[in-house]
Amino acid sequence: MDFSEKGIYCLIFENQECNLKIGKKGEFSFLAGFHIYVGSALGPGG
Repeated sequence: MDFSEKGIYCLIFENQECNLKIGKKGEFSFLAGFHIYVGSALGPGG
């Protein structure tokens, strides 16, 4: 398998309603349910 190409990844998670403090970005509120985070992979910096 050749991993030299760029790509994407998706994290799918389910959570209860909550608040999260994320470093200097501050506090975020999430409603209960499913959420998807999409990011780049194998680009500059890994």
